[in-house]
Amino acid sequence: MNFQTLFTSWQGLRTAVYILSAFCASLIAANLALTLGLVFRDETVVLVPPILDSRVSVSRRQADEGLLKSWGLYFSQLLGNATPGNIGFLKESMAPVLSPKVFNEFMAALNTQAEEMRFDRVSLRFEPRLVQYEKSSGLVFVTGQSVATGPGGDERRKERTYEFLIEIRNFMPLLSRMDTYQGSARTAKVREKLRTRDRRRNGDEHNPDTRRRDNQNEY
Repeated sequence: MNFQTLFTSWQGLRTAVYILSAFCASLIAANLALTLGLVFRDETVVLVPPILDSRVSVSRRQADEGLLKSWGLYFSQLLGNATPGNIGFLKESMAPVLSPKVFNEFMAALNTQAEEMRFDRVSLRFEPRLVQYEKSSGLVFVTGQSVATGPGGDERRKERTYEFLIEIRNFMPLLSRMDTYQGSARTAKVREKLRTRDRRRNGDEHNPDTRRRDNQNEY
Protein backbone atom coordinates (compact mmCIF):
# COMPACT_ATOMS: atom_id res chain seq x y z
CA MET A 1 0.00 0.00 0.00
CA ASN A 2 1.28 3.44 -0.97
CA PHE A 3 0.62 5.47 2.17
CA GLN A 4 1.99 8.65 0.56
CA THR A 5 -0.57 8.50 -2.23
CA LEU A 6 -3.35 7.79 0.28
CA PHE A 7 -2.29 10.76 2.45
CA THR A 8 -2.10 13.07 -0.52
CA SER A 9 -5.57 12.02 -1.73
CA TRP A 10 -7.01 12.46 1.75
CA GLN A 11 -5.56 15.97 2.05
CA GLY A 12 -6.88 16.88 -1.37
CA LEU A 13 -10.32 15.62 -0.39
CA ARG A 14 -10.30 17.66 2.79
CA THR A 15 -9.19 20.77 0.90
CA ALA A 16 -11.97 20.31 -1.65
CA VAL A 17 -14.50 19.93 1.18
CA TYR A 18 -13.27 23.15 2.79
CA ILE A 19 -13.51 25.03 -0.50
CA LEU A 20 -17.02 23.77 -1.18
CA SER A 21 -18.10 24.61 2.37
CA ALA A 22 -16.77 28.15 2.07
CA PHE A 23 -18.47 28.57 -1.32
CA CYS A 24 -21.80 27.34 0.09
CA ALA A 25 -21.46 29.67 3.07
CA SER A 26 -20.87 32.66 0.78
CA LEU A 27 -23.93 31.73 -1.31
CA ILE A 28 -26.05 31.48 1.82
CA ALA A 29 -24.81 34.88 3.01
CA ALA A 30 -25.51 36.45 -0.38
CA ASN A 31 -29.03 35.00 -0.50
CA LEU A 32 -29.69 36.21 3.04
CA ALA A 33 -28.53 39.73 2.18
CA LEU A 34 -30.66 39.73 -0.96
CA THR A 35 -33.71 38.55 0.99
CA LEU A 36 -33.27 41.25 3.63
CA GLY A 37 -32.80 43.87 0.96
CA LEU A 38 -36.01 42.87 -0.79
CA VAL A 39 -37.96 42.80 2.46
CA PHE A 40 -36.92 46.26 3.65
CA ARG A 41 -36.65 48.02 0.29
CA ASP A 42 -39.59 50.12 -0.89
CA GLU A 43 -40.93 48.96 -4.20
CA THR A 44 -40.62 51.48 -7.01
CA VAL A 45 -43.31 51.65 -9.65
CA VAL A 46 -42.50 53.28 -12.98
CA LEU A 47 -45.43 55.00 -14.68
CA VAL A 48 -46.02 56.79 -17.95
CA PRO A 49 -49.13 58.91 -17.34
CA PRO A 50 -50.91 60.31 -20.40
CA ILE A 51 -50.46 63.89 -19.15
CA LEU A 52 -46.66 63.57 -19.03
CA ASP A 53 -44.11 63.21 -21.80
CA SER A 54 -41.64 61.12 -19.79
CA ARG A 55 -41.65 58.31 -17.28
CA VAL A 56 -42.11 59.03 -13.61
CA SER A 57 -41.47 56.76 -10.65
CA VAL A 58 -43.14 56.46 -7.27
CA SER A 59 -42.28 54.33 -4.26
CA ARG A 60 -44.20 53.73 -1.07
CA ARG A 61 -43.08 57.04 0.50
CA GLN A 62 -41.65 59.24 -2.25
CA ALA A 63 -42.05 60.24 -5.87
CA ASP A 64 -39.93 62.07 -8.37
CA GLU A 65 -40.33 65.70 -9.39
CA GLY A 66 -42.36 64.98 -12.50
CA LEU A 67 -45.11 63.16 -10.66
CA LEU A 68 -45.35 65.76 -7.87
CA LYS A 69 -45.64 68.56 -10.43
CA SER A 70 -48.30 66.57 -12.25
CA TRP A 71 -50.37 66.20 -9.08
CA GLY A 72 -49.91 69.90 -8.30
CA LEU A 73 -51.17 70.83 -11.74
CA TYR A 74 -54.16 68.52 -11.30
CA PHE A 75 -55.06 69.98 -7.90
CA SER A 76 -54.77 73.58 -9.13
CA GLN A 77 -57.01 72.94 -12.12
CA LEU A 78 -59.53 71.15 -9.94
CA LEU A 79 -59.68 73.92 -7.34
CA GLY A 80 -59.24 76.82 -9.73
CA ASN A 81 -62.22 75.88 -11.90
CA ALA A 82 -64.91 76.15 -9.26
CA THR A 83 -68.55 77.02 -9.78
CA PRO A 84 -71.46 77.14 -7.32
CA GLY A 85 -72.69 73.88 -8.79
CA ASN A 86 -69.55 71.74 -8.61
CA ILE A 87 -68.47 72.27 -4.99
CA GLY A 88 -69.86 68.86 -4.06
CA PHE A 89 -67.81 67.25 -6.81
CA LEU A 90 -64.68 69.09 -5.62
CA LYS A 91 -65.20 67.83 -2.06
CA GLU A 92 -65.68 64.27 -3.27
CA SER A 93 -62.59 64.45 -5.50
CA MET A 94 -60.28 66.02 -2.92
CA ALA A 95 -61.38 64.12 0.20
CA PRO A 96 -59.30 60.95 -0.47
CA VAL A 97 -56.03 62.88 -0.85
CA LEU A 98 -56.38 65.30 2.07
CA SER A 99 -54.25 64.89 5.15
CA PRO A 100 -56.32 64.57 8.36
CA LYS A 101 -54.67 67.67 9.81
CA VAL A 102 -55.98 69.89 6.99
CA PHE A 103 -59.21 68.06 6.12
CA ASN A 104 -61.63 70.12 8.23
CA GLU A 105 -59.97 73.42 7.37
CA PHE A 106 -60.02 72.60 3.66
CA MET A 107 -63.68 71.59 3.62
CA ALA A 108 -64.65 74.71 5.58
CA ALA A 109 -62.79 76.87 3.06
CA LEU A 110 -64.65 75.19 0.19
CA ASN A 111 -67.98 75.84 1.90
CA THR A 112 -67.07 79.50 2.39
CA GLN A 113 -65.99 79.79 -1.23
CA ALA A 114 -69.25 78.22 -2.39
CA GLU A 115 -71.33 80.68 -0.37
CA GLU A 116 -69.35 83.64 -1.68
CA MET A 117 -69.74 82.51 -5.29
CA ARG A 118 -73.47 82.00 -4.86
CA PHE A 119 -73.85 85.44 -3.28
CA ASP A 120 -71.75 87.18 -5.94
CA ARG A 121 -73.07 84.91 -8.72
CA VAL A 122 -69.59 84.30 -10.13
CA SER A 123 -67.63 81.30 -11.31
CA LEU A 124 -63.87 80.77 -11.37
CA ARG A 125 -61.56 79.55 -14.11
CA PHE A 126 -57.83 78.91 -13.76
CA GLU A 127 -55.40 78.96 -16.66
CA PRO A 128 -52.02 77.55 -15.50
CA ARG A 129 -48.89 79.03 -17.01
CA LEU A 130 -45.97 77.73 -14.93
CA VAL A 131 -45.38 74.72 -12.64
CA GLN A 132 -42.34 74.75 -10.34
CA TYR A 133 -40.95 72.28 -7.82
CA GLU A 134 -38.73 73.41 -4.95
CA LYS A 135 -36.58 70.52 -3.79
CA SER A 136 -35.43 72.15 -0.53
CA SER A 137 -38.98 72.53 0.79
CA GLY A 138 -40.83 69.93 -1.28
CA LEU A 139 -43.32 72.58 -2.41
CA VAL A 140 -45.06 72.60 -5.78
CA PHE A 141 -46.05 76.01 -7.19
CA VAL A 142 -48.60 76.40 -9.97
CA THR A 143 -48.90 79.95 -11.30
CA GLY A 144 -51.40 81.17 -13.85
CA GLN A 145 -54.36 83.42 -14.56
CA SER A 146 -57.43 83.22 -12.32
CA VAL A 147 -60.51 84.40 -14.18
CA ALA A 148 -63.68 85.36 -12.29
CA THR A 149 -66.76 85.51 -14.52
CA GLY A 150 -69.76 87.50 -13.33
CA PRO A 151 -73.45 87.07 -14.18
CA GLY A 152 -73.16 89.47 -17.11
CA GLY A 153 -70.23 87.59 -18.61
CA ASP A 154 -67.65 90.19 -17.60
CA GLU A 155 -64.28 88.75 -16.64
CA ARG A 156 -61.70 89.83 -14.06
CA ARG A 157 -58.22 88.41 -14.49
CA LYS A 158 -55.56 88.19 -11.81
CA GLU A 159 -52.30 86.33 -11.53
CA ARG A 160 -52.67 83.60 -8.90
CA THR A 161 -50.42 80.91 -7.47
CA TYR A 162 -51.41 77.64 -5.84
CA GLU A 163 -48.86 76.27 -3.39
CA PHE A 164 -48.96 72.58 -2.41
CA LEU A 165 -47.00 70.30 -0.11
CA ILE A 166 -47.62 66.81 -1.48
CA GLU A 167 -46.43 63.72 0.37
CA ILE A 168 -46.57 60.11 -0.79
CA ARG A 169 -48.18 57.45 1.39
CA ASN A 170 -48.52 53.90 0.05
CA PHE A 171 -47.92 55.09 -3.54
CA MET A 172 -50.72 57.66 -3.33
CA PRO A 173 -50.49 61.47 -2.94
CA LEU A 174 -51.37 63.09 0.37
CA LEU A 175 -51.99 66.83 0.35
CA SER A 176 -50.66 67.99 3.72
CA ARG A 177 -50.62 71.75 3.05
CA MET A 178 -52.12 74.16 0.57
CA ASP A 179 -52.07 77.90 0.10
CA THR A 180 -53.22 80.22 -2.65
CA TYR A 181 -52.43 83.88 -3.16
CA GLN A 182 -52.27 86.56 -5.80
CA GLY A 183 -49.03 87.09 -7.67
CA SER A 184 -46.09 84.87 -8.54
CA ALA A 185 -44.74 81.90 -6.60
CA ARG A 186 -43.23 82.57 -3.18
CA THR A 187 -40.18 80.40 -3.55
CA ALA A 188 -37.39 80.22 -0.98
CA LYS A 189 -35.65 83.27 -2.47
CA VAL A 190 -38.87 85.28 -2.46
CA ARG A 191 -39.70 84.22 1.10
CA GLU A 192 -36.25 85.31 2.26
CA LYS A 193 -36.69 88.70 0.59
CA LEU A 194 -40.07 89.12 2.28
CA ARG A 195 -38.59 88.24 5.68
CA THR A 196 -35.75 90.71 5.14
CA ARG A 197 -38.21 93.43 4.19
CA ASP A 198 -40.35 92.70 7.26
CA ARG A 199 -37.31 92.80 9.53
CA ARG A 200 -36.25 96.14 8.10
CA ARG A 201 -39.78 97.50 8.39
CA ASN A 202 -40.08 96.37 12.00
CA GLY A 203 -36.67 97.82 12.73
CA ASP A 204 -37.66 101.17 11.24
CA GLU A 205 -40.86 101.22 13.28
CA HIS A 206 -38.85 100.83 16.49
CA ASN A 207 -36.19 103.35 15.44
CA PRO A 208 -36.78 106.78 17.13
CA ASP A 209 -35.06 108.64 14.31
CA THR A 210 -37.33 107.01 11.74
CA ARG A 211 -40.44 107.83 13.75
CA ARG A 212 -39.24 111.44 14.14
CA ARG A 213 -38.73 111.77 10.38
CA ASP A 214 -42.16 110.29 9.73
CA ASN A 215 -43.77 112.77 12.16
CA GLN A 216 -41.96 115.66 10.51
CA ASN A 217 -43.19 114.53 7.09
CA GLU A 218 -46.78 114.69 8.27
CA TYR A 219 -46.61 118.51 8.66
